[in-house]
Amino acid sequence: MLHLASRHWLRHSYARSMVVEHGVPLPIVQRILGHASVTTIAG
Repeated sequence: MLHLASRHWLRHSYARSMVVEHGVPLPIVQRILGHASVTTIAG
């Protein structure tokens, strides 16, 4: 099933895992993913 995953879904899953499962603050995840605004990943 992994071959059906889009890049967007994989990035979303990675970001969610970092925040929810590992407690990484959103501003750090923002920088890792290269987003200009934290609101891009906060929704």
